[in-house]
Amino acid sequence: MDVVCKDPAGRKDPAGRKDPAGRKDPAGRKDPAGRKNPAGRKNPGFGLIEMMIALVIGLLVSTSAIDLYLGGSQSFRLQEGLARMQENLRSAQHYLSWDIRMAGYAGCAPLGSVVLNDLSRNPQAGLSPENAIQGYSPGGTWPPGWPSKPANLISGTPVLRIEHAESRAAALISPMPAPSASIKVSWPSSSFTSSAPLLITDCSSTDIFSPTTVSQGASGQTTLAHGASTNTTPRLSTAYGTSAHVFPMIGYLYYLGTDSAGNPGLYREDLFSRSYSPVARGAVAMRIRYGLDTAGDGSADEYLPASAVWAISPLGQGWPTVSAVQVSLLFRSGENHLTNTVQRYRFAGALDTATDHRLYKVETFTVARRNP
Repeated sequence: MDVVCKDPAGRKDPAGRKDPAGRKDPAGRKDPAGRKNPAGRKNPGFGLIEMMIALVIGLLVSTSAIDLYLGGSQSFRLQEGLARMQENLRSAQHYLSWDIRMAGYAGCAPLGSVVLNDLSRNPQAGLSPENAIQGYSPGGTWPPGWPSKPANLISGTPVLRIEHAESRAAALISPMPAPSASIKVSWPSSSFTSSAPLLITDCSSTDIFSPTTVSQGASGQTTLAHGASTNTTPRLSTAYGTSAHVFPMIGYLYYLGTDSAGNPGLYREDLFSRSYSPVARGAVAMRIRYGLDTAGDGSADEYLPASAVWAISPLGQGWPTVSAVQVSLLFRSGENHLTNTVQRYRFAGALDTATDHRLYKVETFTVARRNP
């Protein structure tokens, strides 16, 4: 009698015999050889719910990325606005401080002890203790002897006038044979301009003249003529020797002005050529106070606006006592919408609120004169 052996898991007999019970794979799995899925299930793919979930997740990720980008962009704009504003502030303080310190400089001798012989026909050329530094207060009368108001001056803002000789000088390379003779110096002709007067001094005598011609010679030498067409007389107070030096004269008006697009800034106009250029962009307000040395000890005893200095009698005699200048500047950023809230600031003793979302910064500094 033949014996038939049954496999407990229902697997086929290796010999090819069928499971007597005829059972299928209980897991319904597909056979690796390509046999059908016993469970008979199909692959359904993504349903509507899965797609909505994926869209929501993608939207959240995109929103976070956009917020991160916008936050970084706003932070960059804010830092750039602060940096530009600080740069403009430093520029304004640098130029103003230099010219205030130099106001009244006339070479080797203090201006108050110099007998200065002014020959130039340029009405702005005269240098004296009275006009080395002067100011204009808004609402007041435009000062006598000043050039006309700058074309781009912002109405209702103060103006500072400064005049002095340059800190560098050209030495004479040969003595003048006569007071009316041309002057030969060691500078190239490019160092001189036809509009700027010149100051010549040997620490005993001092003259201011306007060059009639500036001629370039060999080895960087320049000949300066001082004829009657640009001067009241061609004769200087003395025939200067090689110990004398020639200084170009400098004169500026500092004021708040606007560019062609109406943007405000601190400007500087040349007194002699009447050309102007921006010193620092973004300056929207300025206050100037002049420190008067009433005790004669070289220190400022009180600070007054220009109108009060002009009021000292006789007219203009308050300006020689100015020993220091205090400048307050209000700067704003070039771009708007840099802050979430409007800024509040204190300028000239008053608390004010901005009308936009720009950055604002107030800076006040005091500069003492070196050549009163």
